[in-house]
Amino acid sequence: MLNISENEIVALMNQIQQALDSKNLTALLEFYHPEIQYIGPAFPKPIMGIENLKTAFENHFQTPQRTSSACGEIKVTRLSENSFAVVCLVEGRQIIYYSEQRFKGWLSRVFTEHDGKPKIILEHFTLSK
Repeated sequence: MLNISENEIVALMNQIQQALDSKNLTALLEFYHPEIQYIGPAFPKPIMGIENLKTAFENHFQTPQRTSSACGEIKVTRLSENSFAVVCLVEGRQIIYYSEQRFKGWLSRVFTEHDGKPKIILEHFTLSK
């Protein structure tokens, strides 16, 4: 059973974002389930499995792009004793060399228990206009 409070979930979301923004691949992959399904605008096709996600992030982190973003209010829905979903509006900025672009989008993550910890099994990010 996943015994995690909403405050702990918000802290978890912040830790994931810090690992992503700092391009810390080892720390980032610790948050994902081995059977992750990842869908987002940074990659042209859905990514299935932790090894494929690792390769995608390795390649992405080698680009000159730097991204920083943060979730606004985080909505949590309990799905079962062992899983929960998180949805939030993300605002951020992307910098490539000297060009900066601001963005907004919706992030959803489904967490499930794996080895006694919450792991992301499904992640979807959609840019909004």
